[in-house]
This record gives sequence, structure tokens and C-alpha cells, in this order.
Amino acid sequence: MESSTLTLGGLVYDLAPNTVITKLKDTMERAALSGGGFVDLDVVGEDSASVFVSPGTSIYFTTNERRGPRPVRPREPSGVALSATEAVDWELGFYGL
Repeated sequence: MESSTLTLGGLVYDLAPNTVITKLKDTMERAALSGGGFVDLDVVGEDSASVFVSPGTSIYFTTNERRGPRPVRPREPSGVALSATEAVDWELGFYGL
């Protein structure tokens, strides 16, 4: 599944999964070419957003493939297991004396 974001004038909008990116690009391009206008967006977590697009507005679309969770790898034990006496000696700096 893909997730798409729109960065418009420095603000980032997470677009709803049902957004047709090619249609949205065409709508934004027409708004910019006509001198400016509002474009409605379906965004994640909100019903909608209305943004103003003008000829000087910077617009970036990003689409990422969503992947399932990464498998958890078992962690290797770190360090050397010390007895309680060895651990205290090590912390106090007396280890090996």
C-alpha cells in the first residue's frame, strides 16, 4: 500500500489513501496557471483541507510504499556476564588487582 504526502509552501499534508495523485496534480496545475485558486484535499486524520495554490507556490508530492512491520531479530547478549562481586570490583576500579 502506498502513502502520499503533499508539501505545499513548507506545510506537509498526509493525503488520504484514496487520493488520485494525477488528478490532484492536474487540479493544482490549473489553479496555478489561472493565477491562483483554492484546491480541496482529502487528508489523513481530518475530513478535508482547502489550500490556496498560486503561481509562486512550491509544491512537492512524495509517494512511499508502506511495508508491513519489520521482523524482530533476537538480540545477542552484550558484554560479559560478571558475578556480583566482579561487577562491584569492576565499577569501583579494583578489577584485576
